[in-house]
Amino acid sequence: MKKVILLLAAGFIGLSAMAQTKTAAKTTTFGIRAGVNLSTFGGDDADDVKSKIGLNAGVYANILISNGFSIQPELAYSQLGCKFEDGGDIRYALDYITLPVLAKYDFSNSGFSLYAGPQIGFLATAKIKDDNDSEDVKDSFKSTDFAGILGAQYLIPSTKFGLTLRYQFGLSNIVDEDNVDLKNNAATLGVFYNF
Repeated sequence: MKKVILLLAAGFIGLSAMAQTKTAAKTTTFGIRAGVNLSTFGGDDADDVKSKIGLNAGVYANILISNGFSIQPELAYSQLGCKFEDGGDIRYALDYITLPVLAKYDFSNSGFSLYAGPQIGFLATAKIKDDNDSEDVKDSFKSTDFAGILGAQYLIPSTKFGLTLRYQFGLSNIVDEDNVDLKNNAATLGVFYNF
């Protein structure tokens, strides 16, 4: 898993460097983002689950393709899962390294943008927790997760800071069992900074 993450990080850096050298000045920007996930499980077997709060943080490159349209690959860490009450407060805590590739449209001179695209996630850890114990359940979950991303953002005028809101909807079953249907869903509210 560490080799995969290192390979992906190297590829992301290489892509960013290549994009920067092949495009004119100011057509590729880089940034960081951080936010809070409100995640839960979806799917046919997601009964009586409640939302769980987690962290979402990462880096991105925004590559201008044409006036107002850009592609934004990202590399992020995302805490997903859910909680439910079964004689106590029980939480599924799933940590992923995610790679979204977003198509983004900027509405000229307004600061508003809309974006959408696919995301692949690589499972780093999976635990089931209650108030007293934590148990590793990584073997019960698939190592990759596929999702779609829809979102909007607002760049604050005369700054490099902005606000972003996105929704991740699961496209693939995350459980390593044929007769169980669970998917990761999450809403994320965050901030970003363009370098």
